[in-house]
Amino acid sequence: MNSQVNKRLNSRLEELYANNNDAFVKLHNDYYDDKLPRINEFGIIDENVYDAENGILIIGKETNWWDDVDFHENILFRTWIRDISRTGLPQELQANGKKHHITRHPQMWYNIGRWISYCDQIIKNQNWAFDDILAKPHCDLIKEIGKCAFTNVNKGRGYETSRDMFWELVQHNELPKHIIEQEINVIQPRIVIFCGVACLFDALVQRDKARVYLDLPHPAARKKTQLFLEEIKNQLNAHKHHL
Repeated sequence: MNSQVNKRLNSRLEELYANNNDAFVKLHNDYYDDKLPRINEFGIIDENVYDAENGILIIGKETNWWDDVDFHENILFRTWIRDISRTGLPQELQANGKKHHITRHPQMWYNIGRWISYCDQIIKNQNWAFDDILAKPHCDLIKEIGKCAFTNVNKGRGYETSRDMFWELVQHNELPKHIIEQEINVIQPRIVIFCGVACLFDALVQRDKARVYLDLPHPAARKKTQLFLEEIKNQLNAHKHHL
């Protein structure tokens, strides 16, 4: 893996977010009662393990309950999930005496790890079997997250349940569309995995033919692990000429 290439790509993304921060914060705060301190930041999760030539981009909708204190202390999504991919789910208790939300509800991250691992295996080895993916220990699935790039359509924050407010914001403003277009232009992923946001993405950005798009449910959906992988297999099989 070329970590220097990955660092340059993340530097370009950091510049993108910095250039659009004030405009996005104003736009968000005009639509939401909740006032956003700054834009969140995404990109290549672990520059040491990401393969830019065979890149996998995960697109979610929004990150729930990102606290103002996190923003002010410069705790942003990319570096937060990078550290977790390297050291595992946080085991220390929060100030309220509870475990961190990701530790209490890790299933969506285990699924994302499986999806990344399976796509990576198919791209590099043309191995379509997924028994080994199903057998991976949870700690290894968390490590797999470092191999992807990640972004959310909403660069601010969400809540425990998806709201319609962000639909209103993106339908009448070009800025969210511009940012996600530029993210894809910088990252140039080979595979894009939608986590239940395909319709929202398509309302903003036209899919191009240079990459494969996988329309998957939210990774926390109540669906058997094997069925997720079978769906990936079927969708990738339809795009074999791109792999």
